[in-house]
Amino acid sequence: MASVMEEYRELRRQLEYLRWTSLGHESQEEDDLLDRMDRVWERLTADEIVLLESDPPIIAPIHPVGRVRELVDVDVQADDQPPRVLKEVA
Repeated sequence: MASVMEEYRELRRQLEYLRWTSLGHESQEEDDLLDRMDRVWERLTADEIVLLESDPPIIAPIHPVGRVRELVDVDVQADDQPPRVLKEVA
């Protein structure tokens, strides 16, 4: 049987994957998973909590899709010029 800490880590991996695949949109599946995580968290010891809180994130945070245009070079978006291709930039 897996330890409580291993069970929590697995639930956290599932949550991060779910959030990654749904682009951060909330869902009933996410709510259910968070409820399960809360129940497991209550069974952790203080030492296990300290260890879990020091764990690095499993996947890097993602930017919302709407932010992509803000991150693009301004001159690429100019109305009077076509977008640049890689060989023109390099």
